[in-house]
Amino acid sequence: YGKNPTYYSAFERMYHWEDIFEVPNVPQKVSLMCKLKNDKFTVNDTSIGNGKLTYPISLITIDEMIMGGGNYNINNDKYYLYIGHTYFTLSPFQFNHNVAYLFLVNANGDIVYASSGDIYGVRPVISLKSTVELSGSGTMEDPYVVQ
Repeated sequence: YGKNPTYYSAFERMYHWEDIFEVPNVPQKVSLMCKLKNDKFTVNDTSIGNGKLTYPISLITIDEMIMGGGNYNINNDKYYLYIGHTYFTLSPFQFNHNVAYLFLVNANGDIVYASSGDIYGVRPVISLKSTVELSGSGTMEDPYVVQ
């Protein structure tokens, strides 16, 4: 706020404050939960969220990247979220000097951050209820079918 950089909760989960400008420790608190009801985008359900979501699709978060095998500033092409292209995540890193920074995954598979004004791809994700059934093998010839 003001003239000071604003760091967001994704940053706090990824880093220890004393390690801001050095390689961080292993993330301690990855989470898929939103603390504030107003931040929980749900479709029509206002009992657990804000009911403002039109389509259940979003961008992947930094927490999902970590849970999927990603790590900060370490090249990794061995986890299933690696695609060989740079793409932004939904998770903000910081706001500083009128510039917003987001976490991203670069073409080497490591997690870094960049200005939101930079031009990179995005990776959409959808959330499915546990009761949803899938068929297919996920290949081009036999794609997954959500039932």
